[in-house]
Amino acid sequence: MAGKSVNKKELARRYALAFRRSLKNDEAVSAFAEFLAFSDSLLKSEYYDMFVSPCYSSANQVQVITSLCQKAGLNKKVSNFLYVITERGRLKYLSDIRDSVRQDRLRDENKIEVSMTVASPLSDVQKDDAEKHIAEAFSAKPVLNISVDQDILSGYVIRTGSILV
Repeated sequence: MAGKSVNKKELARRYALAFRRSLKNDEAVSAFAEFLAFSDSLLKSEYYDMFVSPCYSSANQVQVITSLCQKAGLNKKVSNFLYVITERGRLKYLSDIRDSVRQDRLRDENKIEVSMTVASPLSDVQKDDAEKHIAEAFSAKPVLNISVDQDILSGYVIRTGSILV
């Protein structure tokens, strides 16, 4: 693949796919959940700055990620996956890899992540109605992330992937 550049989203998708293929069906749900929880924590920690800094060698980064995985008691396949992406200098793409893993998991469960921005808070009935209509439109159970933006005069804005309604 010399001479071709791959954007970070594509690279993240490839790593997420490799991770998924490394898992047996009965391991997938728990391994995905473990990876997502650990990566969320790591992205918010002071350690993450070390992984994106050119001041630390790959060997130092591998040593730290190995230690963190052991202390967290991570599944061997999750630990190995984190080791590989660290060793190859890809941990700087952890956020994108995590997002790809999350999307794969949702797709496996026939769910779709939807951001919904509304003018005012929704009642339970309105939320249920929105979920029903979104499920019909996308043929998948929506996982709603609802936020209120008072700059919207009325109505709502729905985003999923590259689709904006």
